[in-house]
Amino acid sequence: MRTERKVTKLETVVNVVCDICGKGEISGIPCRRCEICGRDICFHHQIEDPRVMDWGDYPDYICTECYVIGKPYMEKIREEEKRSEGVIDKLEKQWEEAALGNAQKG
Repeated sequence: MRTERKVTKLETVVNVVCDICGKGEISGIPCRRCEICGRDICFHHQIEDPRVMDWGDYPDYICTECYVIGKPYMEKIREEEKRSEGVIDKLEKQWEEAALGNAQKG
């Protein structure tokens, strides 16, 4: 005997809109979450996170507002990196000289 019964499933649909402009998915590009403030951000309000050097296949994003707020900090970070780069270069050169001096003794 064959019986039929209609089964419907309940689906939850989540509509994500940009917390800055209120728009949703634009040209098939979904909203993403800002890695700093956690807001949902659309394509027009997202920037690849400048704090991450190697994004791999899936880059991190920050919102345009966090980017603007972070500009003076990014400049200070770059200055510190340049300063420490000189120290690192100097230590690497000293290491190389010590290793060469040791090799010449042996």
